[in-house]
Amino acid sequence: MLAGETPVLEHNANNCTRVIGHHPDYKKVAEKEGGQYFEIPSGPRGRITDAQEMEANRKFLDRGIRNGDAFKLETPFDEIRPGSAYEWEVNYLLGRGYKFNDAGDTLIP
Repeated sequence: MLAGETPVLEHNANNCTRVIGHHPDYKKVAEKEGGQYFEIPSGPRGRITDAQEMEANRKFLDRGIRNGDAFKLETPFDEIRPGSAYEWEVNYLLGRGYKFNDAGDTLIP
């Protein structure tokens, strides 16, 4: 995946659960549990714009939506920081028909 001309990593792309949350919590859990997560490597991070980063993040979410993937919420819903990328991700998924599972810790199609 690219953000502009910069490669962006999508880890564990063959798994069916994607992990979202506040950085770096979601990354630690995804690595531990083998879930997919979105990350821009530290080197390229300074070479892309915020808009390019959000576009790459949107593509990550859209790929999961197309696959019917679940999105595990590493950060509890009531701890979402207003204005954060995580808040945007949750609202993006809810706006595309995702719903909370019974436990409230995963968004499912």
